Amino acid sequence: MRKIGDELLRSSKDSTSKVLPIQKISANEFHIAFENQLPITPDSLVAIVQRNLNQSNFSKDYAVQVIACSTKKVVYGFVHSAHAKETVISCLGRKLPMGCYTIAVQFIPQKTIFSRNKTIIIGSIILVLLVLLFRIGYKKKTRTVPKSATGKPFK
Repeated sequence: MRKIGDELLRSSKDSTSKVLPIQKISANEFHIAFENQLPITPDSLVAIVQRNLNQSNFSKDYAVQVIACSTKKVVYGFVHSAHAKETVISCLGRKLPMGCYTIAVQFIPQKTIFSRNKTIIIGSIILVLLVLLFRIGYKKKTRTVPKSATGKPFK
């Protein structure tokens, strides 16, 4: 996270300002703040974040928001998904003016196949069990034809 902040400062030609300590908001969310104001170019932000996070052990699914310090409103953001065939990122080629910004990075936990399709899997297991129980019960209840004392079936 700190490297992302450092590269953002360098991309805005600031080699003297500091990246403030990274704030861990939750297990999946981090905030990057800066000592001084800086301009942010979405093109640079996207490239820096993608390059650094692709080389990390963090989830490859994440949302990034640029939050204005004064209003606490999101002034720019994008979402990256490792599973998407194509990532569409808007507002490239523009520049956010010099200002105080916090970069919020929220990782979207990768779900296993089981947790993603839990309802389908559990439903399938229940269905298979019911079919097996029905077949076992059906075999036990096969009809036997009672026989007379002479060994011949009744008519």
